[in-house]
Amino acid sequence: MAKLFKGALGFIVLSIGAIVMFIVLSGRPDNIGVRDGRLAACPDTPNCVCSQSESEPHSVEPIPFEGSAEKAKELIREALLSQPRTQIVTENPDYIHAEVQSAFFRFVDDVEIYLVGSTHLIHLRSASRIGRSGLGVNRERVEAICAEFTRLAAAAQKPSSTAK
Repeated sequence: MAKLFKGALGFIVLSIGAIVMFIVLSGRPDNIGVRDGRLAACPDTPNCVCSQSESEPHSVEPIPFEGSAEKAKELIREALLSQPRTQIVTENPDYIHAEVQSAFFRFVDDVEIYLVGSTHLIHLRSASRIGRSGLGVNRERVEAICAEFTRLAAAAQKPSSTAK
């Protein structure tokens, strides 16, 4: 019985060690950012979605916006930060890069937002740094950000009830 317990404990320790190694070795990707008006293409793995992708498993819709790009950025920033364990790493007038940490294993995903004022579109990209599947979390995250942006934009359009 003691041998079985030691073996199981050893397996658990090795598994946790492997996960920690993955986390430590998964530094920030070098393809983050906008190049020639585009976010990076998704890899062949299903753990990435991007509104500028033409590949069906990776494609999501960009978010259209009305009004100024500045107001749209304010709202998309708020929608992004409404996501749990999200931290903005880089922010420019038309671009935001954030890191999102998973709750259990502390894996890091990258979320990028690119506002194109001339077309009134917000492009999004969400990608896992490690692993292959992502279990659909990147698509769910982008959908949640889009839904929150839509809610915030609608609320911003409503006339204030305190105005006389």
